[in-house]
Amino acid sequence: MEKTTPDYPRDPAKDTPHPPENGAISPPAPWFASDAGEARAVMPLAGSEAAGDETQDRNEDDPFGPQAQPYGAEAEAEGSPDAQQDAGPAKSNSLALREIAEIVLIVLLVFLAVRSAIQNFRVEGDSMLPTLQQEQYLLVNRALYARYDANFLGRLFDPNAQSDMRYLFQRPQRGDIVVFASPSEPKDFIKRVVAVEGETVEVRPAYDPVGRLGTPCGGCGVYVNGVLLDEPYVRQTPDYQVPPTLVPPGHVFVLGDNRRNSADSHVFGPLPVERIVGAAFMSYLPAESFGFLPHPTYAEIDATP
Repeated sequence: MEKTTPDYPRDPAKDTPHPPENGAISPPAPWFASDAGEARAVMPLAGSEAAGDETQDRNEDDPFGPQAQPYGAEAEAEGSPDAQQDAGPAKSNSLALREIAEIVLIVLLVFLAVRSAIQNFRVEGDSMLPTLQQEQYLLVNRALYARYDANFLGRLFDPNAQSDMRYLFQRPQRGDIVVFASPSEPKDFIKRVVAVEGETVEVRPAYDPVGRLGTPCGGCGVYVNGVLLDEPYVRQTPDYQVPPTLVPPGHVFVLGDNRRNSADSHVFGPLPVERIVGAAFMSYLPAESFGFLPHPTYAEIDATP
């Protein structure tokens, strides 16, 4: 290899070889030694054509040359800041779309659940005056009277076993306003429960042709277990008679608040609970009627042992 003489001045004394004391000849200093200290391997500049050729030759022979990429270098390049910046917007868009899809799915499930439990109902007719008006819109709770068979497993093994129907939440109560499938017409009716299963109900008529409330009527009204109900929500006193009737299990006795203009249990008898759609609990139209429907109390019958 050709050597070049450095341009800086040199000391002739240092260049003259001196034999060591033991007579051995010291080898000359290597060509890459310098006064500045240890030798350094310098990476050739990328712009140098000669350096590029030399590097290419070295890469062909040496897989670990400067341009050789070790295993995993490509993965590191993908995780570089520039690659992360490029993938950032796409990842954000993917997460945003996923969140939107989850929100839509949750809203849809909630809507279906509410829709299956709550139904709107429009009042037609005046059988529930003065409590409910014509064209009044109500919300009806369809899940309130849900029932299940507690002897379901027993009936699977014994078809002759009796069913044991129980209420999941609560049974119909006196004073509830219920929507039900009419047993006499192909439509839904809305009435008030006045007696429940196991109770004896009786209706005594008033002979007043007008049916004014608060006037003596000879003990007219609705009796449950022999006790006269206090019903301030009715429009008129009844002009019909229902003899003492025991409400059978799984049935209720319903009457319209407009007693003289209502097709109810005084016409078709006790109503099976299977026909009940649900309990009306709220009015939302017209605006002046917005709110929860009041539920009456019956201290006179509830206080009876």
